[in-house]
Amino acid sequence: MPKAGPNGFDWAFMQGSTFVLRLNFCTKNPRLRQYPKRCASFYRNVMNLEEKLNRIDLEIQNGMKYKATDRLRNLIQENPNEIQLWNKLAELYYESGFLDSAGKYWILTEPTEERIKKCVEIYEKSVNYSGNHILQDLVFRGDKTKLSEYAQKKLTELELDSNRKVKYIPKFNPKTNTQKKNKTEQKQTLKEKLGGYIFFSVLALIFILLLIGFVTVIKWIF
Repeated sequence: MPKAGPNGFDWAFMQGSTFVLRLNFCTKNPRLRQYPKRCASFYRNVMNLEEKLNRIDLEIQNGMKYKATDRLRNLIQENPNEIQLWNKLAELYYESGFLDSAGKYWILTEPTEERIKKCVEIYEKSVNYSGNHILQDLVFRGDKTKLSEYAQKKLTELELDSNRKVKYIPKFNPKTNTQKKNKTEQKQTLKEKLGGYIFFSVLALIFILLLIGFVTVIKWIF
């Protein structure tokens, strides 16, 4: 590992006592190498999720349930492995009297309560117990292995049923925020261009200074 402290080199052109051209390139090594905080993005995402959930709770308290349900659906698409979001949306539908919709979002939750079991039964009956239909409704974009054992088993059962009845298992790719991705790429491109301009500008300046020094030396000699 490089030690801390300045390091560099000097270029000097001397012509008697009439002209001195001196170039000094110096840099300084950092005291310690800073490694990226690998958990920073994780904690940032957790905090953003908590802030959004608090906003949803506030909307529910103010009677804006339609807006809250819409926001929860979007969050589920962005964080499909967070079953707490599914449960929260199911609770909201249940309290509003939409038992079939509640059952849809409770379907991956183990029915530890009779009301959950009842709602899931109502939902499955409404779609004729079709695994393909349920998978199309759920649009699960997450990683099945990160879910609970019950949720994994339920999804597997739905996939087997869909394959058996229609010879097809719906698959959905993870949702990505293309707008943020494009902005990041644009920022990186701008930094790369700026770095290239600075690099070539420094090279051009060095070349000009060397040329001036060379011409001055020739004049001094002749």
